[in-house]
Amino acid sequence: NRVMSPQELDEVNDCLNNLSGTLCRQKHYKHVFNELGIKTDDFSRVIIKDFGRLKITADSLPQEHGIRWDTLQFWENKINKALDITERMLSDSIHIFFHTGKILKLLFWQLLAVVGFGLFLPLLTLGFEFPQTVKH
Repeated sequence: NRVMSPQELDEVNDCLNNLSGTLCRQKHYKHVFNELGIKTDDFSRVIIKDFGRLKITADSLPQEHGIRWDTLQFWENKINKALDITERMLSDSIHIFFHTGKILKLLFWQLLAVVGFGLFLPLLTLGFEFPQTVKH
């Protein structure tokens, strides 16, 4: 319900880009698994340890059939979808964010003109006495 500034949206997009780039290339986190003693080439079966908050977040997201919430594949899919959404929002942010202030100012001036010319000007003209007949 809040319009994000393009700067904030750009920061979110950069973070999601980094996460997506890391998760889509197994070479980025393969060495971490080797250090942890996890020897596997099937990274879709790697289970993420639940730290409490992660499960709550996963439950609030739409579930995919056949994919567990605690796998890297689940989170990679969600991050890629979020990245797609932020990229579409960035393309529309210029049209939404920058013009909102101008539109509000324009509406204010229009309201002021309607009140001024539609209410005060007729009331002001009632205060003057104009001649009833016009001489030729």
